[in-house]
Amino acid sequence: MLKRTRKAKIIGVLHSKGGIGKSTVTFNLAEALARLGCETGLIDFDRQGTQTEKFQNRYEKDKERKESFEAAPSIGDLLLAGKKLQKKDFYKADNGVYVIGNSNEINGDFFLRKELSENKYKALKIIASDIDFLDYILIDTVGTQDVQFFNVLSAADYILIPTICKSESKVPLIELIETIKEYQQDKEKNPNLKLLGVVLNIIDKRHTSTNSDFETFLADVLPCTKLQTTIGVDNSFSRLHELGLSVFDGSVLKRAEDYSNLAKEIKVKTNQ
Repeated sequence: MLKRTRKAKIIGVLHSKGGIGKSTVTFNLAEALARLGCETGLIDFDRQGTQTEKFQNRYEKDKERKESFEAAPSIGDLLLAGKKLQKKDFYKADNGVYVIGNSNEINGDFFLRKELSENKYKALKIIASDIDFLDYILIDTVGTQDVQFFNVLSAADYILIPTICKSESKVPLIELIETIKEYQQDKEKNPNLKLLGVVLNIIDKRHTSTNSDFETFLADVLPCTKLQTTIGVDNSFSRLHELGLSVFDGSVLKRAEDYSNLAKEIKVKTNQ
């Protein structure tokens, strides 16, 4: 068997504001990429543990799977070990995605531990770089610019920004773009970091004026950042979360199509 010569592309899914569906995008996009035949990893780097909760919900009625998932090492365990991630560190879920969960211990104080204090802003990069058994690793993290957030900026090859078309998203979005530029311009931070783009999320086509105003804002303030794919709104998202299901498991065919298109667009953009 030929050995892979390419390392996984790490995509940080970020926004400087919570409540914009970032975790839902990460969860569904990971499965969409897996369905395209990409070996895809998902790291829950959010102290709320949303991705971990989804998989716990998914296996609620399958005791063996749930115990196996919960017995796998958490991202906190792996950060403290300080070793390069290996295939055995990921739990392979039944949707084809390789998952590292979170036991909710990675708050700000966690990074003050002596094992991490010297590299607290690059702890994730140390263990996640140069992984050759996956095509993509998606990282979900907090919606505030803190030590977890900066770890993702240091580790990522690309940043994907989901956002909603509301005025309260504008300032945090501009702040995030400025932070990305800071990392790109500092050789000690992440000069190779690339912006994949902004994906408009939870789009309600009945609000055409609001959507149009936000798209104009993007074109004026952040030109050439908007991705072609948009993710529509669906009332079943909260129910899917409760069951640990993706849009591909439910009856939301239009949203499954949205995520398939987003995965295809990302695949093209990351292989240019």
